[in-house]
Amino acid sequence: RGDAPPASVEFTVVSQGLPADRARCGGVRFEKDGAAFYSGRGCTVGGARGWNVAAIDRASGELLEPARNFDTWYSGTPAATSMIDFLNRQPDGAMLLIAVGDEAGMNVGRSSGCPSSPPPGSVCCQRLGGEFDRLRRALEQLGARELGRLCYWNSYAFIAIKGAGPQGERLAKAEDAIVRHTLRLNRPVSVSGGAR
Repeated sequence: RGDAPPASVEFTVVSQGLPADRARCGGVRFEKDGAAFYSGRGCTVGGARGWNVAAIDRASGELLEPARNFDTWYSGTPAATSMIDFLNRQPDGAMLLIAVGDEAGMNVGRSSGCPSSPPPGSVCCQRLGGEFDRLRRALEQLGARELGRLCYWNSYAFIAIKGAGPQGERLAKAEDAIVRHTLRLNRPVSVSGGAR
């Protein structure tokens, strides 16, 4: 007979905060039932710096496509456009895991020598416009509510069901942002035996 498939799976999104002295780079980790399936440090091109996104099929709890990194700090507008395209092509009902690694590059502060926990209202918290506004609106359509407070070098973790809203969101300064969501799987029930 074999083991019955699980009825639920817990997903965790971790955005590692930067200490005030920036002694380490912020990273990200996506976990399924406590086991990491995507992780990285945000220090370099090709790492986890910027936005990190995974799309999960709610029926099976499996990835719809490989998790992706969009380095909006380094690549700017092209990475923001690519992330918008990634979000738009996911089907309604998909669960999205989203985390900032190190720095998302969404604020003017990216070139102003900002500290890791800037004061609200400073240049380090002022939004960049253009494609970054489009990306912010795309995330807000998924149910994000904390992006208006996103400052330079903040950690941010978010889980949403596309078309159904947020399942968890956390923005933090100089500490980890962590959200968890238990996904109830919609697997079909198999029927064995019976009259023929």
